[in-house]
Amino acid sequence: HQIYRGKTLYYGSHDGCEGPVLIALSSTRQCAHCGADGRDVQSHTCRYTCRAASQGSSDRYWRIQISWHTHQATRRLRPTWGGCYDTRAAPGSGVCREARDGACVRYKEEVRSVGTTGTCTDADAGGKCASGKCDVTIDGKTYCSQCEANYVPIDGTCIEAAGQTDKCTTNDGKNACSSCGDDYFLHSGGCYSTDAGKPGRTLCTAADAGVCTQGAEGYFAVPGATKTDESVVACGDATTGVTVNGKKYKGVKNCASCTAPASISGEASKTEAAATCTVCNSDKIVKTETAGTSCVDRTACNNGFFVDATATPNKCTACADENCNACTGAGECKCTSCKDSGKKYLKKTDGLQTGTCVDANGCSSDNTYYADDTVDPTSGKLCRKCAEGGLKDCDKCEKSADDLVCKECTGKKFGLNKRSCVSQCPTNSQTGDDSVCKCNDGFTPSEDSTACVTASSSANLSTGAIAGISVAAVVVMGGLVGFLCWWFVCRGKA
Repeated sequence: HQIYRGKTLYYGSHDGCEGPVLIALSSTRQCAHCGADGRDVQSHTCRYTCRAASQGSSDRYWRIQISWHTHQATRRLRPTWGGCYDTRAAPGSGVCREARDGACVRYKEEVRSVGTTGTCTDADAGGKCASGKCDVTIDGKTYCSQCEANYVPIDGTCIEAAGQTDKCTTNDGKNACSSCGDDYFLHSGGCYSTDAGKPGRTLCTAADAGVCTQGAEGYFAVPGATKTDESVVACGDATTGVTVNGKKYKGVKNCASCTAPASISGEASKTEAAATCTVCNSDKIVKTETAGTSCVDRTACNNGFFVDATATPNKCTACADENCNACTGAGECKCTSCKDSGKKYLKKTDGLQTGTCVDANGCSSDNTYYADDTVDPTSGKLCRKCAEGGLKDCDKCEKSADDLVCKECTGKKFGLNKRSCVSQCPTNSQTGDDSVCKCNDGFTPSEDSTACVTASSSANLSTGAIAGISVAAVVVMGGLVGFLCWWFVCRGKA
C-alpha cells in the first residue's frame, strides 16, 4: 500500500488518468499522474496540464514516491516493481485492512488482545466506564462494555443514557445495552454504528433493526440473530463464537476471510456450525473436507490431499480418488500411493509414476498384472507386471497362494515350474504333455527355475523316489522285528 496525506493510492487508470490514482476515504478520485496527452484530473475528469513528478508537490500535484512495508509475519506484497496498493482491493487487502498517515495500522493477521491502550478510561481512573469494564478490544483499541450509573456504551464510549433509547435499550439498570436500534448492532454490551470512521465499522458494514447483516472483511454476520443477540463473529474465532437459540456459530482457527455458515436452527441433530474459510492467516492454506474447512501448514496437506499451487491463494485439495494416500494433482490417474485399506494397490499408468488405486482383483483383471503385497517405501503396495515378478517373457500371469506362475506364453513354451516363457526347454529337460518344461530323472529345477541341476540329495529327489525309499525302509524294519521275536521266543522254548 501507499498513502498520501491520509488517502489510499493504487495503480490503474481512470477517466484518462494513468498511473497511481488517489482515492480519498470518501471515494473521491484525483489524478496523481497524467497520461500521454498531458491532461490532469480534477475530481473525475482531466482538465489541466500536470506538472512533472520531479517538480515537487502542491495541493493538487505531488511527487509519486514508492515505499514498501513488508509484513514481517506473512512476507506478502513483494513484487519486483514499485507500486501503490489499495487496502480495499486485492492484493493489498490480503495484508492490510486499514492504513493511515503512510503506514498500515491494522494488518489482516493482527491478533487483538484485551488491555491495549486505547480510548477507554474506567471509573478507577476517573472515567465513566465501570471499574474493570474497559475490556472490549477493536482494532487494537479498548472500549467499554458497561458504564457507570446513568451512562450507556454507544460505539464503545460512555454517554448519558437520557435520549439514547433509539440506539440502546437497557435491562435492569445494568448500564449496558441489551438491544440496539436501527443501523446499530449489539457487541459486548454496547451498541455500535456501522458508519465509516466508527469502531463498529471494523466488525460490520451494514446493520438493520439492531442486527449486523453484513460482516466486515474478516467477520461474518450470524444467521438468525435478533437484536438481543450478538450478531457478528470473527472468522478466526473458533472457540467462543455466538450462540443463538441454543445453536453456536463460530469461525475457523487462523482464518482471515470467510463466508457465514448456513442457519442450523431447524436441525435438531446439530448444535454448532462453523464458517467456511476462504483465506488463512500467515503461511497456512485452506483445507476443504466433508466436515468443513480448516487452516493447515503446507506440510500437513497429505493423507489424501495435495497442495494446489494453481489456486490463488494456494489451497489444500482432496485427491480425486478417495483411495489415494498421496497424489500429484487434481483429476484421475494422479495417485502416487494408496491408503492401507480398501483399494490399496497402485496400478500405474504405462510410462508414468502415477495411476489409480484398485483392489487385488483390479490388479489381475486382465492377468497382465498381479497384486504384490510387498510394501514399496515410496508407492506402498503395487500392481506389478508379470515380468516384474521374475516371469521372463510371460504375457499373462496368475498369483496363487504359494507362488506366481505364468498363465500364457504366446508362441513359446512354459519354462520350468511355469516361471518363464521359453523357445526351448533347458538342458536335461523336456516338454511334457501340458507344454511345460520338466527336468529329466535325476535332475531338478534350480532355485530360479531357469535350469535343471543334478539331484544330489533327498531334498532334490522326486516325490515318487522319496515314497519308494520310505516303503523299503518300513519293510526292512518289519523283517528285523520279526526275526528278533522268533529268536527270543522260539529259541527260548527250545
